Order: sequence, then structure tokens, then C-alpha cells
Amino acid sequence: QANENFSSTVSTGFTTDALPFTLGTASYDNVSYNIGGSIYGMTFNNTGSKMYVVDQVSDLVKQYSLPTPFDISTVTNDNVTFNVGSQDGNPTAIEFNDNGTKMFVPGTATSHVYQYSLSTAFNVSTASYDNVSFFFNNQDFQVRDIKFNPNGTKMFMVGTNSDRVYQYSLSSPFNISTLSYDNVNLYVGSQESTPGTIVFNNTGSKLFMLGWGRNIHQYSLSTPYNLSGASYDNVNYYATEESFAEGLYFNPDGSRFFIVGPRRNKVYQYTNVY
Repeated sequence: QANENFSSTVSTGFTTDALPFTLGTASYDNVSYNIGGSIYGMTFNNTGSKMYVVDQVSDLVKQYSLPTPFDISTVTNDNVTFNVGSQDGNPTAIEFNDNGTKMFVPGTATSHVYQYSLSTAFNVSTASYDNVSFFFNNQDFQVRDIKFNPNGTKMFMVGTNSDRVYQYSLSSPFNISTLSYDNVNLYVGSQESTPGTIVFNNTGSKLFMLGWGRNIHQYSLSTPYNLSGASYDNVNYYATEESFAEGLYFNPDGSRFFIVGPRRNKVYQYTNVY
């Protein structure tokens, strides 16, 4: 595995922690967890005690516990799932709002993102569909990932048909019925022909994109959470473990990150050494 200079980001679902995010080297921990199925997206709750994946074979959001936070060597299966197949039969990602009472799942079968409510925060067994969705086909029908800014007033979508990241505004935070396209996007095809996922640092000044090429690419934004001022930093990190990488997540202190994809259907754990 190649190691290159890489300024990483934190993601606690919606990136709320402030850290320097300067990576010296990164290495695979030789730690993985086999999910099975066909895994396209992943996330954690804010404390790292819960992990969630989206299985495109079963159309299930699956929930797991981590007795040691953000350490997948301790993962146990909660045997708790939620089926999103009635909305989209090819789900590609999962995101929560800042307190775990809303869940969002996009998919390529319908080119929509769907909104759910959780009566118990971060417990997907208590999820119910809000009958609220947003259609992306005017931008890209191959929807791979979505991310929000910390206060839920901006959303970003990754599309592989156009190899772009698209920017949207929400007049009501974390309510996708109020979404509108900003007519702003970032072309990432020069770095990755099949982008799979993005994450931001907590200030929105850095964007990180991972795709099937297995490289994490770094971009700078001159205006926080505004793609119109984005530029490529010519910085990347190459991870070899998952050949079709679709999911990326950083723990709150930036010392650990995780990658998942549908080829091997495992969650892989890495350590950042400062």
C-alpha cells in the first residue's frame, strides 16, 4: 500500500468536531469485518458505538454495535435492520442528521434520496418513511452518496454518470422536501472516473472524494461548503483493500478511517499516524 501526504477529515455523520486533520502516514490495521451481501455505504453514530451499512442485495440498512468505539475488531451484529426496498431497490448510502432522529438513503434505481424518522435516535428498528423524497435525475441518475453540512442547510450529491459533486440548499434544515439545486457542481472525473463517496472537514474548507480507483483525493474550498470555489490539491491516498470503494468514514479525532465497497463487502480499518 502506498502512503502519500494526505490532510484527512473527520466525519461523525455530519462532521462536527474541530481538529487539525494533518496526516503524516496511513496504514491498514489488518482489521476488517465481513458484512456479506453487497455493501455500498456506511456510517457511524456520533460516539462510534454503532455502525450502519447499506446492503444493495437485501435493500437493508443493517445496524451493529462496537463495545470499543470506532474499533471494528469489536463489532457485534445487533440483528437490527430496516428495509428501504419499497423506496429504492438499489440503495447506495446512508446518512443521519446531527442527533440521529432522521435518516437519509439515496439510490440508483429511482435516482431519489428518501427521508425517514427514527423514534429512538440512531436505532434503525424504529425508522419509518416520511413520504418525503427528492429526485436527482435533472443532475445525475447514478446517485452514489449524499452528505450534509453540520447544520443541515446544505446537501451534496455524488453522481457517477457525470463524475460530479452537486450542491443543494435546504430552507428547512435536514428536511429534503425543501431542497433546491444551487446550480453549482464540482467535476472530479479528472481524478476519479467512478466517484463513490465524499466527506468534508468540520469547517467545510476541505473535501475528500473516494471512488472505485481506490484513491482518496483532497480538494480545497475557498468558501466553506461552497463547491464553486473548489480546487484539487494534487494530494491523494491509495488504499488497496477494497477494489470498488464506495464508503469512507473518519472517526472524530482523525486517527482512524474506514473504507467499504461491494466487491469484497468488508469494512476495512486504517490508522493515521501524525
